[in-house]
Amino acid sequence: MASEIEFGQCLGFLLSTLGISINRLAKEINVDTSLVNRWVNGKRIPAYNSGHIESITEFLTKNVKNSIQVQSIVELFEAIHGYNDESICIQEKIKRCLYESQGYTLYRQKNRDKKHQHINPTAIKHLSLCPTHPLNKAISLSSNDKIISGVNNIIAVSNHLFNLALNTPYQTDKKIYLTYINEFSIDRNDNVLIHFQNLLTQLSDHGWEIHCLLKLTDNVLRTARFIYFIKQLIGSGNLHMYYVIGRDITYFGKEYVIVSGVGALSCFAINSNDSTAIYFSSPTATTIIKDYFECFISKHSQPLFTYYPPEMSLDFFTSLAESEDNFGNRILYKDCFSILALPFNLYKKLLKKNHLPNGDIEKALELYQKCFQAFEKNVTVNQYHDIYMVCSLNNLIKNRQLYLNYHNRVILVMLDTEDIIELLLNIIRLLQTYKNYYITFLPDYYDHPLSTDFTVYCLVKEREAVFIEVYKTHNGQPDVRLAIKEPTMVHAFEVYFQNYLEQLSPAIKDKDGVISWLRRQIEILHNQE
Repeated sequence: MASEIEFGQCLGFLLSTLGISINRLAKEINVDTSLVNRWVNGKRIPAYNSGHIESITEFLTKNVKNSIQVQSIVELFEAIHGYNDESICIQEKIKRCLYESQGYTLYRQKNRDKKHQHINPTAIKHLSLCPTHPLNKAISLSSNDKIISGVNNIIAVSNHLFNLALNTPYQTDKKIYLTYINEFSIDRNDNVLIHFQNLLTQLSDHGWEIHCLLKLTDNVLRTARFIYFIKQLIGSGNLHMYYVIGRDITYFGKEYVIVSGVGALSCFAINSNDSTAIYFSSPTATTIIKDYFECFISKHSQPLFTYYPPEMSLDFFTSLAESEDNFGNRILYKDCFSILALPFNLYKKLLKKNHLPNGDIEKALELYQKCFQAFEKNVTVNQYHDIYMVCSLNNLIKNRQLYLNYHNRVILVMLDTEDIIELLLNIIRLLQTYKNYYITFLPDYYDHPLSTDFTVYCLVKEREAVFIEVYKTHNGQPDVRLAIKEPTMVHAFEVYFQNYLEQLSPAIKDKDGVISWLRRQIEILHNQE
C-alpha cells in the first residue's frame, strides 16, 4: 500500500464523498446501524467471507453522481495503491479500496494481538527502575500520527480530517481552526482545494464553527484570493475570522488545521513545493494544540467581523448610513434593487401599502433620506457601481414583485404597472443625471461574486467598511448581518469586486446599453396596459 489507510477511514471517506449516511447504508445492505457505525469508527471489521464489501460496493457505485465524486474516489484509490489506472472502472476502484483497507486493518489487528501476547518482562522491569525519568511520565502519541510531505498530500489529509468530523455526529465541541499565514497557502484552483472548500461548507452546515486566523500583508491580491476561498462560508454565521496583531515570530512559515476532538495538522510551509506537516490523531495532542491556538487568538489577534444580531439591526443600518456619508467609491452587490433605485414617494407609498407600523416607516424613511443625501453629495466625485441580478428585473416585469428593504427586514411587495414604470424611469434618471453612477445587471449564468446558495447584500465603501446581509430563508429576516472595518480587508474587498467587474463583458456594463434596455422594458409594460 502507498498509504496505510484503515477500513473505517476508507469507508467513512466514501460515505462522506457520496453524501450517504450510516443509517442509509445499513438499511440498503440489510445490517444493523450499530454495526456500520462500528465499522466507520474502527471498532469492527467485516470478515473476509462475509460478502459485505460486495454489497457496499454495489450500493456506493449507484450513488456516484458527478465528476467531483469520481475524482475523490480516484484520489483515494491512488493514495491506497500508489498509482492510478484509468482502465479500471469506478466500481472496481471502490471495491479494491475497501478490500485493500480491510486487509491492512485485519493484518494490523493480528500483529497487535501477537505483540500483546509476547510482552517482554525484562523491558518492563528496566523501565520501572527509573520511575522519575521524564520518558516514563511522557504521554505516548497515537500510532496513526504521521509526517506528511507535499502541499497536495497535506490538503488531502486535511480533507481526511474533515471527513472524519462529518462522520462524528455526537461531537459536542464543534470547532475547526485554520490559518492563512503564508503567501501560497490557497493560491491554487485544483480539485483537491475545491474539495477542501466543499467539505468546510458541509461542516458549517452541520453546525461546525470555522475559525480562521490571517496574517494581513501589503499583498492585497493575496487577501482578495482568500475572499474567493471563503465566499461560500460568509453567509453561514459559523465563520469567525481574526487577524494577527504585530509580527509574532512563532508563526513564521507555519500553518495549522485543527479539528476539535478529531485531529490536527501542524504545517511547516517552506514554499509551495516543499512543505511538511505533522499529523496528530492523538486526542491529547489535538487538545493541547487546540488550547494553545485558542490562547494565541485571545492574546495576539483581533476579530475581522462584527456580527449584528436581530436586536441590533438599527445599529447596523445607522453605521451603514454614516459610512455612506463619507467620501469614497462604492460598490453594491444585491440580488434585488436597492431602496435608492426607488424615488422617495414611491418608497413611502410601498411601505404604507404593506401596513407597517408608523415607527418603522419613519425610521425607514429617515435612513433613506440620509443614504440618498450621502449619495448625491459623493457621486459627483466618486464612482458608484450597483450590481443586480437580471432575474430581479424579470421578476419585476413578469410577476410585478419587488423585494423591498427597510431596516428590520425584507418584504415582498406587489406593484402596479405604473409603479414599475416609475421605478424604471427613476433608474434611467439616476444613470443620466450622474455620470459616475453605473448599473450592471448580471445574467444568471455568470459566476456570482458571492455565493449563490443564499441571497446576499454586500456594500463596499472605499476605505470605510464592508456591510453584508445574508438571507437563507424566505421569512424576510436576515440570517446574518456583519460589518468589516479593518482597512486591509476592506481594501481587499474593493480589489476583489473591481477584478470581478473587469472580467465582465463590456456589453453588460455599458451605461447607454443599460438605459436602452430599460426603455424597452418600459415600452413592453406600456403595450401590456
